[in-house]
Amino acid sequence: MRHPLLVDCKDHADAIFITGGTTIYAHRAIVSVRCPNLLVKNVKDKPVVKRGTVTVRVADTLVDEVSLANIIAYLYTDEIQFLNLEKEQVVRLMFVAGL
Repeated sequence: MRHPLLVDCKDHADAIFITGGTTIYAHRAIVSVRCPNLLVKNVKDKPVVKRGTVTVRVADTLVDEVSLANIIAYLYTDEIQFLNLEKEQVVRLMFVAGL
């Protein structure tokens, strides 16, 4: 499944992930099927559903903005651009993927 145009796309998004100062838009159906723990694990507060859109505040002490953005992009593209990441970001991403 490759849908790069849907990565962080507000159109028809019904899931919003917030960590640090970053907001990432997603689609619940894709997240629920590809990574259901993303909706429940490492969540700072209970997800809030308003008008059909779920807002998830992710604990930024475990998942930084870059890692979260890469994980969500992976759900849509099956790819992670490791060459664009610093070594520390790769290590954090591997840690987060194991949660």
